[in-house]
Amino acid sequence: MNQPAPLIVEKARWKPQLVWVVPIVAALVGASLVVQSWRSRGPRIVITFQSADGLQVGKTLVKYRSIAIGRVAALALDADAKAVEVTVDLDRSGAGAATEGTRFWVQHPRLGLEGNAQLDSLLSGSFIGVDPGNTHKAQHEFVGLEEPPALSHGPAGRLVTLHADNLGSIAPGAPVYFRQVRVGRVISTGLSEDRGGVRINAFIDAPNDGLLSPRSRFWNASGIDLSLNADGLKVKTQSLSTILAGGIAFEDAPPETVEGGSVPAPDFTLYQDRTSAFAPAPGEARLVKMRFRHALRGLRVGAPVEMVGVDIGRVTAIDLEFSPKDESFTIVVSAALYPQLMGPAYETLAAAGTANSDDRMAALVGRLVNRGLRVQPRLGSLITGQLYLAMDFLPSPNRAVFDASKRPLELPTAESTTGELQVRVASIAEKLDRLPLSSIAGHLDGDLVTLQSALTHLDRDVLPPAGETVAEARSTLSALRSSLANDSPFRERIDRTLEDTDATLAEIRALAGYLERHPDALLKGRRPDSNEAKKRP
Repeated sequence: MNQPAPLIVEKARWKPQLVWVVPIVAALVGASLVVQSWRSRGPRIVITFQSADGLQVGKTLVKYRSIAIGRVAALALDADAKAVEVTVDLDRSGAGAATEGTRFWVQHPRLGLEGNAQLDSLLSGSFIGVDPGNTHKAQHEFVGLEEPPALSHGPAGRLVTLHADNLGSIAPGAPVYFRQVRVGRVISTGLSEDRGGVRINAFIDAPNDGLLSPRSRFWNASGIDLSLNADGLKVKTQSLSTILAGGIAFEDAPPETVEGGSVPAPDFTLYQDRTSAFAPAPGEARLVKMRFRHALRGLRVGAPVEMVGVDIGRVTAIDLEFSPKDESFTIVVSAALYPQLMGPAYETLAAAGTANSDDRMAALVGRLVNRGLRVQPRLGSLITGQLYLAMDFLPSPNRAVFDASKRPLELPTAESTTGELQVRVASIAEKLDRLPLSSIAGHLDGDLVTLQSALTHLDRDVLPPAGETVAEARSTLSALRSSLANDSPFRERIDRTLEDTDATLAEIRALAGYLERHPDALLKGRRPDSNEAKKRP
């Protein structure tokens, strides 16, 4: 009996399916991303700011030279809940920012008048700026700045610091001009260390930083400079941006007005305007006082003090004193005088030793007072009513007692010319008040009524007949024009009459010529001509 052949079962082999390719590739890509992220990850740092305005987790970038080197990973309040701790994950390329001395700040979007100022922050939002330190010592906790600092990196150039009493309209990003050409910009602003003024950091781009010298004078070029003088009204400005957003300008002063070496100092003074920037050094101030017994409305602190028309000082204080003896008030004006502003006159006094000695200067002032030197308030502008103090020699001054031993010196004064002007104006007003203006107005009103009646009569009774007469004259002229036309019968008759008259005149001329040749023809009659006799048989 035959046995059945054994059943042979083949084992199935595993074959890769196409559907597994996608998960495998995804796993490989994910692993590569994890490895790449681990390899590119840098240190983690914590920056403390006063607020987290404009910062977002996972979106706000950390930038150095406009290149992203990190990202904000977390935001949290500090232990005292008075500040914000910003956790930042730096890239491996930004590991150099986690060093001692590095400065961080939040750069908010800002569009300046120069066009593209911080345009990247407008597109991407706020970001954290970085200014790396100069050391290699690692540090992971920082205190951020509330304002962008003056960068230690950037294009070639020179960083200068300007000092001024107030900031005005100057802001970071404001332009810096040299002869109306933009050569730099303002980096940052802030209070000075002693809180007595402001500090402005400006960066002058290369190669224009070579324009800086010890003779450089900086001034605030914001707004519009209006000046009215003998040449008329002048308007000066650096550019449209300085009118709206402020700006700074600088130039070189004359060599004779500057002392110092050839290397420009890093600090400069920012003057209020170009005039004060190039004004000569005033030198040492001499304090003086003046007493006035009449009102000085219009005199302000800072008003100029002139010596024979030359500005040599400024009013520093205006006080009011009371005398119990005669129960009167006196206005005491203090002023600072700068004798060096007198120019060659001061040089002459200095050569004689008078300018360097208070006693000699007081003696000189006493002699000038005896010659009529007085301080007199005068009107500087009819429009504003502002006063200034004029030290001048009056032709008939009031009697004054000068004490040369007083310190500060007390200069004698004279009444203001504005009082005389007011008296004259009051006198003119009184004379005008005496005029019979009401009677004149009544007569004028009656004359106007009579004139109106005459004009009404002229319009009603005279003008219509005159219009008819003009129309008739116009009709007559039209008829005369048609009668004198070239093809009119009247014109032909006139022409024939003129021709007949011309012929008659010719005959008369011939008769007159014959009588002139033969005067006896009036008695004997006309004799025949020789030509006619020859023709007869």
